[in-house]
Amino acid sequence: MGNSNLDAVLAEADDRVACALAAATEDPAPASLEEAVEKVTACVTANHANTLPLLACLRAVPEPVPYRAAADAVDALPVMALTTQNAYVLFDLLVRAGGVAAIPVEEPAPAAASETGVPAVAVPAAEAPVASAAATKATKSAKAPAAAVLVPADAPASADAANPPAFPAAASTAPVTDSLPDQPVDHLLVVTEAGRAVLGAFEPTRRFAALIEQEPAGYADAYARVLDLCARSAGASRADIEEVLAGHPALFSPKQIYPNYFISKLETVDGISWDGCWHVTESGLRMRALVG
Repeated sequence: MGNSNLDAVLAEADDRVACALAAATEDPAPASLEEAVEKVTACVTANHANTLPLLACLRAVPEPVPYRAAADAVDALPVMALTTQNAYVLFDLLVRAGGVAAIPVEEPAPAAASETGVPAVAVPAAEAPVASAAATKATKSAKAPAAAVLVPADAPASADAANPPAFPAAASTAPVTDSLPDQPVDHLLVVTEAGRAVLGAFEPTRRFAALIEQEPAGYADAYARVLDLCARSAGASRADIEEVLAGHPALFSPKQIYPNYFISKLETVDGISWDGCWHVTESGLRMRALVG
């Protein structure tokens, strides 16, 4: 009896400790939109390699979208070459941060099937296959009311309705899967108000404008040359960019830098993207107008 009481006390103590730990580690919901935006911003900027892919995830779900469809669409984007994560992981990060909301979807129940794997159909007794004489006599003597009989849809017309034939598992037909969902939806994803606010703050042209304001005046022309070169239908290689910037004053003043500096900055703000060579993005075309 004493041991039983001790076990109960210890179990209760363990429960209290577990609750305390959960409360201590639980991430509280933001108290305001500003706090929510800060939390999503921290998620987006935590890893430089994930910033553009995470922004692509936010843009991919302006309306509720099945999470598999959203993840597959983002995984197919060139920007995913920047990260080592897949879209499923990135969406999970955004859901935890509050930038994307997960909406549960109730899955439809699968259609009932007979032992043969073929959906069973209800057949009124008057239309059921003719029963044997013995079965008919037994039915009349019992004066049982007419009832529906479940008969496999592929059962032969001569089958005994009162004693349907048994179909051995080895001889069963292949299950019908047309009526079953190919993949469960599980949940939908949609960007939240905080996620939309972060998208606005990280709009590529706005980010580039802020970058130009902080850069030395001579850098604008270097950015313009790189954007023009990458706007060609054939794109530009790194060697092409190094050649077009060779001897440019921006490489030496106010300090020595290399052509890769401009490549990296433009890629970071989504002005150019790599797919075997550098190409200007739609955002990059708008950035070009900002540098004359």
